[in-house]
Amino acid sequence: MDPVEHQVSVKLSRVATMTIPFGRAVQRAGVDSKAELYGGKLLVDNMDAIWTPKASVTITTPAGIVGNCNLMSVAVGFTSGLIATKDITAAPLVDLSPYEAIGFLIKPTIAIAAGVLQFGWDKGSTDMSGAPVYLDLPALEAGKWYFASLPFSGVLADRQDVLSIGLNATSDPGTVDIAVDEMRAGALSNGMSGIVNNDQAKENDEAEQYETMLVLARGEMRAQLATGITCVSEQMLYPVPGTGEFTTTEIVASGPAVRASQDMATAGSGVRAIVG
Repeated sequence: MDPVEHQVSVKLSRVATMTIPFGRAVQRAGVDSKAELYGGKLLVDNMDAIWTPKASVTITTPAGIVGNCNLMSVAVGFTSGLIATKDITAAPLVDLSPYEAIGFLIKPTIAIAAGVLQFGWDKGSTDMSGAPVYLDLPALEAGKWYFASLPFSGVLADRQDVLSIGLNATSDPGTVDIAVDEMRAGALSNGMSGIVNNDQAKENDEAEQYETMLVLARGEMRAQLATGITCVSEQMLYPVPGTGEFTTTEIVASGPAVRASQDMATAGSGVRAIVG
């Protein structure tokens, strides 16, 4: 007997922690009964504007996954320490205390070992010059976009009214270009949990905050392509942190695999997809 593919849809009942458009990828938010947009709810920096580079570092802003990114080019003269920083001087200052983790997209041109790169913040000083707190990044392969979701540590009060953030190196990462994009704070991401299903017609096609919604975690569902993105049947799709839309650029992250189940030549459209 010839094998037959059997698709099974798993519907999970969740409570929206924010307004979430239907057709977007979502993640668990703290407990099983809640969900938020994949990749975090607080936009810390879209990385379109250039950070302040340190010695032996230059920065440009080429196209990234969402808009532009910061491409931090580390030259031969660099040894260790801060690569680049951003001061937050305009009110309201960034308050990271309500959130579990910081998440962002990052891509190096060479492999970098775990703990060499760090994300950091400084509550009391600009330019990361006071008593910054650092979180280690995992190992990164060359030429791949990663979604890094780093759990916060320390005292909550130390993450209120942050004056500066930065990328740090504990040792020489080598001559490397490091692209950083779409930095957000939110729930610690363990990967995409599914796609919000439009079970009933709603104004503006959204699930409202605190509203019970259905999340399709396995099987065929309708996903939303990001602006400018088209696909063909069987092409792999990857959720974009912060928007919950899908792109065809590979992003290394945990969660179920997603592939298109139809050709879609109209950029930014909805598309049938197989999840899991």
